[in-house]
Amino acid sequence: MGDELHPRALAVSRRVQATAPPVIVTTKQLMAAAPSGRPVLSLAQGVVHWRPPPAATAAAAELMAVVDGQGDIHSSEGGMRAVFGGGGVNSYGPADGLPALVDALKQKIADKNGLHGYEVMVTNGANQAFVNIMLTLVDSSDKVVLFTPYYFNHLMALQMTGGADSVLLGPCHSDNQHPDLGWLQQQLAGPDPPKMVVIVNPCNPTGV
Repeated sequence: MGDELHPRALAVSRRVQATAPPVIVTTKQLMAAAPSGRPVLSLAQGVVHWRPPPAATAAAAELMAVVDGQGDIHSSEGGMRAVFGGGGVNSYGPADGLPALVDALKQKIADKNGLHGYEVMVTNGANQAFVNIMLTLVDSSDKVVLFTPYYFNHLMALQMTGGADSVLLGPCHSDNQHPDLGWLQQQLAGPDPPKMVVIVNPCNPTGV
């Protein structure tokens, strides 16, 4: 299939390009540029100015700490005790995840998987991550390949984002349930190739 990506492969979707940035970002920039000593009130976001009682965050840190084989409670460096102690869990956090967790995951994929220079986003699960990808990279008119049998939530995500009519259902070999790469090559070499090919490894629901 070649080593080069199709020109459209990594293009951000039109719906994302048409989405205005959060007003919170602009407001913070304006407040930072305000003259020193001048009081500025932001109405961009409603956030309470007090934190939970220290005893409550301390108890939560203890409950979330790691329990080792001897029953001793401890927290790893950058763990939940540091997170709760910093008071960073009672308000809105970074959209891509807690910084300590993001840094740990980036280090993990670099050390264990050999993936260097990649960004990481923490989600509530694989389904949220898939929807994020669909919204970011695919418009309703872009073709997306799902190999049958496919994971039903992937089709649901495409349907909910308006791409139901652009889904291409690819076949799998009956003897081993592996995707038919010959069929995929034909689709990619055609005049209107799919923008995205979804592969689940191991496959859900077959387990192959």
